[in-house]
Amino acid sequence: MLPIAIIVATPVVLFLLCAIVVTFPRSLWSDYCWRTQLRRKGRYENPAIQNDRLNSGTVIVDSPMVGWAITQCWWTPDDVGAISPEPIPTDEDRKSHIAEKPGRLELPFDRWVSTRYLDANAGTAILLALRRGEKTAATIAQRTNIPIVRSWSGPIAFASTSGKTSG
Repeated sequence: MLPIAIIVATPVVLFLLCAIVVTFPRSLWSDYCWRTQLRRKGRYENPAIQNDRLNSGTVIVDSPMVGWAITQCWWTPDDVGAISPEPIPTDEDRKSHIAEKPGRLELPFDRWVSTRYLDANAGTAILLALRRGEKTAATIAQRTNIPIVRSWSGPIAFASTSGKTSG
């Protein structure tokens, strides 16, 4: 006779495997389409190619997902610190905001950056790294004096996705 744990766990494991098999290719396809869209608009480049362009402007390190340690690296010729209508939040600002408003993770600066620079349709920043944005930004910082700002578009994307499905 099989142990009860195996009998109970088997359907759960099968369900999780099926969920992975269904969602993983969809996620890969979605990323591919998004990168292709950015590439067609001239907004997806390798930072090693454009050393001469990366001597001014601002590097944006963005966290595009809620709860994951994935970061993207973007570049814009704009001086984000000078033109931002919102103060650039520090890590302490983010922590205190989350403590005060746990149900509303986004900050006004993050929404502004997401809308103006990161949006796939209306944004203007160039994607330099889809993953490991912190590492790419550190490499750029070693060879230039470009300011680096951090944003968190994950809560914004999550809120807009939840809003679409609930309405």
